Amino acid sequence: MVKLVLLLTRRADLDADKFFEYWRTVHACYVAQIPELLRYVISVRTEDLSGEPMPDGMAELWFDNVDALRRAMQSEGWIAARQDGPNFRTNSVSFVTEEHELLGDINALGNLKPNNGKQLK
Repeated sequence: MVKLVLLLTRRADLDADKFFEYWRTVHACYVAQIPELLRYVISVRTEDLSGEPMPDGMAELWFDNVDALRRAMQSEGWIAARQDGPNFRTNSVSFVTEEHELLGDINALGNLKPNNGKQLK
């Protein structure tokens, strides 16, 4: 399983509520047309703890594998979603990830020690 992760910045003329509403209602309809998409999760920034410029949200598009993602990127649904992007965001950064869950099964962490028990230098 792979995920395409996108970090999105909203258009300057949209407040956070309008940005999220458009993304959740209008843009999601385009994304729903992407073939082989297994899961679509969006996360909207609620706090700015760093004081640094940050993206306004993150999207995760889940696929079986990279080949499925590549096929999806050639689809009409993908093209329509990309064309809709400028209606609510200015730019985005994207990357493909493979998930490694570490805290889902807390017992799996029981024997882990930072840096194999060695001091960092």
